[in-house]
Amino acid sequence: MLAIAENDPAFLAIPTLDLARAITLRDGQCPRLLLLEGHNHFSPPCSIGTTDDELGSAIIRFIQPFN
Repeated sequence: MLAIAENDPAFLAIPTLDLARAITLRDGQCPRLLLLEGHNHFSPPCSIGTTDDELGSAIIRFIQPFN
């Protein structure tokens, strides 16, 4: 799973998108890519466990199949 924040500067978001592209070309399918609207590069981890827990919920959904 990869995630970028809506307000990430390009120099942070572009490498994540490049990684998603490389994984897609290698595996033939795109990895889960999460766009966190209204967030910047630092706010998603800080929101885990709050009422705006989109990232934390996505992480739980991602790892549940491995339990």
